[in-house]
Amino acid sequence: MSTIKRSTPDVGYIDPAFYKSINVSQTVRVNDTVHFSGIVAATGQGEVVAKGDAAGQIRAVLRTLERLLAEENMDFSNLVSTTVYATDVDALGAQLALFAAAFEGHPPTMTMIEVKRLASPDYLLELVAIAAL
Repeated sequence: MSTIKRSTPDVGYIDPAFYKSINVSQTVRVNDTVHFSGIVAATGQGEVVAKGDAAGQIRAVLRTLERLLAEENMDFSNLVSTTVYATDVDALGAQLALFAAAFEGHPPTMTMIEVKRLASPDYLLELVAIAAL
């Protein structure tokens, strides 16, 4: 039988009350595997970080992912897969070195998908991740 733990830790990202209001979790742990909801470049107040700056938004998303991983006693080396939704794959592709640096020595899988729009027109990317012990 699987053990499932759902949580929305307060890591300086979107207010946990927002997740509660829509009945969604930021993280779901199933045994030793953790699934992370989509992460965008936003503050705890829901303000967009680094508008128009792909590199700045990637850094913000990676910082949030790092804090969420730490809440699960994990780090980037625990990542198994990532999916990046981008409004401009070419612009994001020019910044792949930022992902490469974060994932150095323990590369997860990565899928990049171009989308027309994300939850805010100012978001340039949204990252979904799975990590395991």
